[in-house]
Amino acid sequence: NVDPNGQKAKEDFFNTDLKELGYLPNRVVPQQSPYELKRGSVIPATLITGINSDLPGRITAHVSQNVYDSATGHRLLIPQGTKLFGRYDSKVSFGQSRVLVVWTDIIFPNGSTLQIGGMAGSDAQGYSGFRDKVDRKWLQTFGSAILIAMIGTGMDMAIPQSSTLATQETASD
Repeated sequence: NVDPNGQKAKEDFFNTDLKELGYLPNRVVPQQSPYELKRGSVIPATLITGINSDLPGRITAHVSQNVYDSATGHRLLIPQGTKLFGRYDSKVSFGQSRVLVVWTDIIFPNGSTLQIGGMAGSDAQGYSGFRDKVDRKWLQTFGSAILIAMIGTGMDMAIPQSSTLATQETASD
């Protein structure tokens, strides 16, 4: 079964924590601390480093506004100016225009560090990964076909057209 765009690997990327359960055995977990930032919270940031999907790489971003606790919205957890560090995946399939990103570390302005595992990065609209100017490699994809067509056309034009008529001699009495 051929998977030219690597869709199976992309599905596996997001489904690693899902299990085939017939019921939900988990219980509601009470708040552990007044200083929690819950799942779905947004950390607005601006990229400092670029992304080139030819190879996987590391990225850095700058938190652009203060982020407060999820419960009350009054306790400052991540101050503006904090740096985010992460990595991006280079497995961009043909026709895909987004790069998968995960954030791994936060370095606060006071120098303290917090490892955050591999939290998924999303754009301002909440879409997974980042999208910008995408080099879809049109020249590499179609360039050789165009070149072959041009060479073939050039050869056809270089070969002179034969205009000799074939004649058949007949015996006459």
